[in-house]
Amino acid sequence: MYTYRFLMACVLCPCVLVACSSGSEPEQEAAVAAKPKPSANTSQRLQQPIQRPVIIDAAGVATLTPVAEGESVGGVDILSDYLSEPNEVRAALRKSIPLKPNQILVFGTHHSKPQYLLSEFAENDLFAAANDLIINRVRSLKTVEPLSKDTYETTAQYQQRVAQRELRLQALTSKMQVDLEQLEAALNMLAHTLTISTSEYPGQYDEFRYDADHQALALTASYKNELSGHRKHYAVSQFSFAVSITPNDAKEIHRAIESSGWLGQANLGLVFNYNNQQLTLDRIILAPSNDLIYHFQPDVVTVKEFETEYGELIEGTMQQHRFSLHQAFPFKFGLSSYSKVKQAFTSPEPNLELSEPEEGVY
Repeated sequence: MYTYRFLMACVLCPCVLVACSSGSEPEQEAAVAAKPKPSANTSQRLQQPIQRPVIIDAAGVATLTPVAEGESVGGVDILSDYLSEPNEVRAALRKSIPLKPNQILVFGTHHSKPQYLLSEFAENDLFAAANDLIINRVRSLKTVEPLSKDTYETTAQYQQRVAQRELRLQALTSKMQVDLEQLEAALNMLAHTLTISTSEYPGQYDEFRYDADHQALALTASYKNELSGHRKHYAVSQFSFAVSITPNDAKEIHRAIESSGWLGQANLGLVFNYNNQQLTLDRIILAPSNDLIYHFQPDVVTVKEFETEYGELIEGTMQQHRFSLHQAFPFKFGLSSYSKVKQAFTSPEPNLELSEPEEGVY
């Protein structure tokens, strides 16, 4: 059963409204909506190579047990494909949102049946699964199929051939390191995307509510998973927050959502900061299109999960969790949090104090 939670901001915060393109930066201190002009300095900075923080120094990471040809190791092959051929929509959105080297953008992927709901990242195993995945990819890259002895070669020749290949592999992987790009890709691959609409119809749990007297906009994005069709039994997850915003800006956002995508649904994304092996939520992104991006920084986000039957709340199923912006989430990324930690190390276990990479990141 999937976990579902409702996110709502108790304290209203400014919304930063930005029509983004590569080269524009959100003015996060603005109390009202602002559309900043492109900055030449920003454009120059974005064109420069960016050094992302290193998460894993793979020098001491052990290989995987050899598997049959073509067999996938825990999604490793899918992640490799995801890195080599990134989703075009997500790639376009990322280019539109200036990020610091230690920041990642997570929109998730449209799964028919989600592995991990993005709305519940603070409570589910999304972080742990992504951490395992990037480590398994390193182990997979260091793993090769055993060589077969040729009928016409001596044992000494065969052993020499095996040793030579081992030396070549060690030379290729000795400087291998995993940076934040791989973690960002893994999180996006494993998370189910979060969308919001302005529609109101039976069974819809999204909400777009504006209070003109207090200039407060409350947004709720939801996901509904069918548990039993004949009883109309659903598990519902809601992600909500509230911000202070002018009526004109609220109208603009409402129109943008209504005219976006399929059935008037806009994607919600999350920008995280990575520091000291942990993630903190920096801001929430609303993306009705690739070139129109809204940045929200509410003080509090609330996740609510519950079950319904025939459209009615099932008593005793309501759960709620709240967290604040810039709150460090407890999970620590790296080898020390790997679920099969004893299998991951060669002997002796490496020092887990990671350093900045000296050479290219794989």
